Amino acid sequence: MINLPPSPTMTYSSILAGGFLAMTVAFFPLPCGAAQPLASVEQLPVERFDEYPAGFFPPHPWRQVGKLASDLSLTLEASAESPFPANLVNGKGFRLRDESSSGGKGSGLACDFVQTPAGEVYLGFDFQLESRGGGQGLDLQTELMDSSGRGMLLRMSREGGLQVMGADGSYVSLASLAQGKWYHLGVTISSDRKASFSLYSAEGKKSNLPTDRVPVVFPEESPFHFVRLPMQADSVQLPESDGYSTLRFISTGEDERQGTWTVDNITMAGKVDADRSAWLPFKPQHLGESDRKVLAYYYPIYPSGASSQDTGLGWYPLSTMNAAIPIDPKRLEAGTKYFYHPLPRVPLKSGLSKEEALIQGREEEILLARQMGLDGFIVDFFSYPADTGGQEYFNNVSFAMLDAASRQQDNFKIIPAVYAGSEDADPVAYANSPVFKKAWESSATMRTKDGRMIISMWLTERQTPEWWKKALAELTRLGYPSALLTQFNSMGKLKDFSDVAIGMSNWGPRTPLRTNWVEEARKYTPLVVAPIAPHDIRSRGSIFWEAENFDTLRRTWLTAIEDKADWACINTWSDYSEQAMAPSTAIGFAPYDISAYYAQWFKTGQAPEIVRDVLYYSYRRHHSSLEAAHGKKWTAVKVAGKDTAEDKIEVLGFLKEPGELTIRMGDEVLRHKADAGVVSFKVPLPANKAFTPEFGLERDGKQVLHGAGQYAVLDQIEYPNMLYHSGVLTSPEN
Repeated sequence: MINLPPSPTMTYSSILAGGFLAMTVAFFPLPCGAAQPLASVEQLPVERFDEYPAGFFPPHPWRQVGKLASDLSLTLEASAESPFPANLVNGKGFRLRDESSSGGKGSGLACDFVQTPAGEVYLGFDFQLESRGGGQGLDLQTELMDSSGRGMLLRMSREGGLQVMGADGSYVSLASLAQGKWYHLGVTISSDRKASFSLYSAEGKKSNLPTDRVPVVFPEESPFHFVRLPMQADSVQLPESDGYSTLRFISTGEDERQGTWTVDNITMAGKVDADRSAWLPFKPQHLGESDRKVLAYYYPIYPSGASSQDTGLGWYPLSTMNAAIPIDPKRLEAGTKYFYHPLPRVPLKSGLSKEEALIQGREEEILLARQMGLDGFIVDFFSYPADTGGQEYFNNVSFAMLDAASRQQDNFKIIPAVYAGSEDADPVAYANSPVFKKAWESSATMRTKDGRMIISMWLTERQTPEWWKKALAELTRLGYPSALLTQFNSMGKLKDFSDVAIGMSNWGPRTPLRTNWVEEARKYTPLVVAPIAPHDIRSRGSIFWEAENFDTLRRTWLTAIEDKADWACINTWSDYSEQAMAPSTAIGFAPYDISAYYAQWFKTGQAPEIVRDVLYYSYRRHHSSLEAAHGKKWTAVKVAGKDTAEDKIEVLGFLKEPGELTIRMGDEVLRHKADAGVVSFKVPLPANKAFTPEFGLERDGKQVLHGAGQYAVLDQIEYPNMLYHSGVLTSPEN
């Protein structure tokens, strides 16, 4: 059982008056003789602080440590925004300002989380030290500790510079630090508890764009100064540890010392593709070559982000929710291009070629897909890879997916979905694209039983059936006989394609409205692919389809099961500008784990037995009526006459026995008696109220599960955010 303290109901104004949020995310200590703790990367902090208003302590999952003192402030400030992400519109950093002569030591902020899986762990953050009146200034200590208090300890000070504690308890000096200068520190901790470091200063800024702050090595005239570390820093041994559960940033100098320190752009990463079986409510089965395939649409424009560079200075953390980056006019009112991104990855081994780094990143994504029950990806390609623009890079990502799948021993397959361009594209030239040659030569390409290569294209109906016949004839002439699997964005041309396509898929709904796609397509094709989607939220135009928490995801899966579709396809795995299923910030593993359950049901024809109690929660971070400081209110796309937002908090229970589900919102606790099985419990999301939801399961008056959602509900916002945030709660004692 996981016990958490009651969640205080606090507005930002009450925090200003002297209160602070004291919630923790559930984590699992390891007493002697206990079961091994659950491990995940879902709750690791990835924080820019930009969503919250200035002048307050950041909300849950952050908590204040130490004691309050006069002339001591711990607040978010716009002037504390790091120059690395450089969000000059609504950016903020966390600043501790100590002007007290009698307090401050031990004060700061902390975040607790489920421990990381075995393997490497990454921590990155930006920081600045400033003295007051020419004095010594404050010492900043960063701790990454497990539940027994073992882990990594870093110190940053004017006198000692950057130091790390070694296994013998002594400190190893890594670099000197200048007062008033911003630095980015990245630390990778290996599985044998060795720490390697990268340190950058934000010197030589040429513009306000984060792209000018991507780390580079010498020459010295580059926008960044790369700080070389002593050789011994690569072999500093960390104390023995079972894992990490707390990250803290605190002052360690004596109370009389004064000054400020600032932290921003905090990023942690661990083994994203670690085994999920301990989290799932059922026992996953290896189903081998099932005739019922489950695929996912892979969008190469947003790959996992795995690379050899410092994770905290990658493209995703520097651009997420950053209203200062170049943005097209359709997204200006949203303040960003997307609201979530792939969970951060530990840096890949240095020295890899670009090609090998791309392949290893895709291998990890395939392992994740396989764990969820996928048989393959439908992967986007552009038909002319000789293009010198972005299309060439995106094709390289997709080619890497083919190469990665070719290395697998479990027959994971790729269907190339090759864009033709405009309606006027030449079908013969299209078929002569080298993409098809590469796909034909790959052992990972999915084929029909008679050996034809299966190809596809989003919005297949953009080209006429006659156009496709010419393209397929040319592919056969070239020695690449192929079969077309459609990806329709409508249902008006099914009959027209009945003698062209071997199977039909559809982009599908984005609301819980039940469709008759499978029934209609069955009239015209022997292979019907049912669409699966979690949601659809688009910053271009500030529009969204009302997914009603997990309802759209579950409804699309149940439709595929009830209508006996031949295959199912998740739309999409990685299109963060619209909808994505991959383990990600904000949504965590919840849609992934839920889909794993329904994917097994789809393949076997039987609902998996629930062997473990698991709770999945879903809610938005603010009520749809809340006025934002920036941007405009979002619009729900009208579907079946409905164009309003649902303001609900949901806990979706997978229960092995009957029980009572609970949702706490501040002082209010709502209850729902639930039978065994899959049970949804929803309550209204209050307007104009700041709190952290808590979720629980009780039996016979005793708590079986209890934990807080990872995200605070806000009563003040910078930009609207209509994405449903989600997470998972379970216990090793289940």
